[in-house]
Amino acid sequence: MPMIQGVIGNFEWTPVSILSLLGQVLAVLFVVIGAVLLFSLVIGYRAYRRGKVRMPGPILLVIDIFYTPLKKLLKVFRKDPRVVDDISIVLRNHVNMENYAITKPEERVVLVPQCLRHTRCPAPMSSEDGFTCRVCGLCDIAKIYKVGNAIGTEVYIAPGGRFAKRILSRSKHGGKKAVLGVACHTDLYEGLLAAKIGDIPAQGVPLKTEGCVATKVDIDRVIDMMLVGLNAEETDRVRELVA
Repeated sequence: MPMIQGVIGNFEWTPVSILSLLGQVLAVLFVVIGAVLLFSLVIGYRAYRRGKVRMPGPILLVIDIFYTPLKKLLKVFRKDPRVVDDISIVLRNHVNMENYAITKPEERVVLVPQCLRHTRCPAPMSSEDGFTCRVCGLCDIAKIYKVGNAIGTEVYIAPGGRFAKRILSRSKHGGKKAVLGVACHTDLYEGLLAAKIGDIPAQGVPLKTEGCVATKVDIDRVIDMMLVGLNAEETDRVRELVA
């Protein structure tokens, strides 16, 4: 200790030396954080591609804290930044599935974006309930409504993100215990994060195509999520309604 103190005591601290030391510390921190981000991204991507989820909690924590830097990092490597959203959605679905599955269909709500509607959609809209589907059959939302009506799950067509958050809050106070969301990658990431903060078990299905009009979704996957927890007989009965 005396030797160390002597060295420190004899060291002449100047603005240049302080800045140099600070630069070295920041460089080390940058390398460490970059390594953690890359490791989390690689592990998360493997889980996303293979369907084998390991350490979902720590990876989700890293994604939530460094969400924007991770997306920028992917752009640097000329990769689609939506991979970050996809990884988060897969992991969050995995973490929430057990609690989601034990809820009854009538205790769930389904939120779908208005951009899924057909361009000639006749659905009226209100500030209270969003768009009300006429089940005209022009788009896949009709199938979602049919399944919802058959199993007692409320379905809302959200005209915007604020409406979706309001429905989440209203549904929780109304006795709803779980939510299934359909949205573009970024909105779905934010929605699942909001559900986590609100302690609502949620599942998410990202859109296959993005945009503001006539988007597409894997309708079979949405219906599968709606039917989670039902027995085979009930599932077959409901599927016949939308076949």
